[in-house]
Amino acid sequence: MPETRWPIIKPLPAQAMQNEAGNSRPRNPFKSGDRIAGQYVLEQSVAKGSVGTIWSAKEIGSGRRIALKFLNDDCLQDNDIHLMFQAELETLRVVDHPGVVSALSSALSVENGIPYFAMEFAPGVDLFNFAGGEPKPMGVKLGVYSAICEAVQAIHDKDVIHRDLKPNNIFVGECPRWPDPGSIAYRIKILDFGFAIMPGSFDYCSVSGILPGTSHFLAPELLFSPGSAGKLADIYSLGICMYVTFCGSFPFRPPYVSGEQLAEMSRAEVADLYLNYPPVSVDVRAPYLPSSIRRIIKKAMSENLNSRYQSAGELSEDIEEVRLALGTQR
Repeated sequence: MPETRWPIIKPLPAQAMQNEAGNSRPRNPFKSGDRIAGQYVLEQSVAKGSVGTIWSAKEIGSGRRIALKFLNDDCLQDNDIHLMFQAELETLRVVDHPGVVSALSSALSVENGIPYFAMEFAPGVDLFNFAGGEPKPMGVKLGVYSAICEAVQAIHDKDVIHRDLKPNNIFVGECPRWPDPGSIAYRIKILDFGFAIMPGSFDYCSVSGILPGTSHFLAPELLFSPGSAGKLADIYSLGICMYVTFCGSFPFRPPYVSGEQLAEMSRAEVADLYLNYPPVSVDVRAPYLPSSIRRIIKKAMSENLNSRYQSAGELSEDIEEVRLALGTQR
């Protein structure tokens, strides 16, 4: 059984960012080929969320590929969401690390009445597709997670908490190793700081009462006492990411609930699910994994904050130690 049992919480109000019934307006009035501010040409929509839509675009003149994130037009009348969108750009500008997507805008711009900002385009595939694609050596997976933890540590060093770390928000790209172009190295980029907070930043989730992040990757403290959640919540999310990567399944989903259903549940519903179906230990789910890897996942996912890794850097060090002990390469 887990070390700690959490109390039942009251259901939260309906999520403020959902569309109103009967709202048939398009989420963004843009199409491929549109020119934005005379600087960019839109290519295609690559991701859509409840707040923003991301397009890949080419910079006119240089031909450089970048990403543009537009505020969804059904959020235009909500001043709090405007503040949230602005806070995301400010957070990206604060965090400066090769493993974190960088902001290219100094301030929000407006096109056709829609606020947007430019950021680095992250090549590669998300962590789900990376882990679920062609089988990768254990050392490659461990090396990727070591790099992810280093980037998360850089985020935390700026007093930023991401709150939505999940495979969809972590991209892995290939790059040739110098001087042998036939040898492949992997580089990561952490994306989507829409739920991130830092001291003095606007926290939409506290104002609206909505669930910060994605339900099945949230630390228990974010489910049961979100106001007290800190950087260690990101460590727990990394533990779940590792669990999914190395075990091929989620830790606490009952058979009759699909991943899509779980993603749509409220915080109260996920909390109730967590209480009734506690996470299955990695020892039970994947006894075939080396004990050293299982130990890392269990420590990262500890409900007891004092037993959890106290920093992403500490987690990265343990991963590197295991990678070297197993004789694998990054």
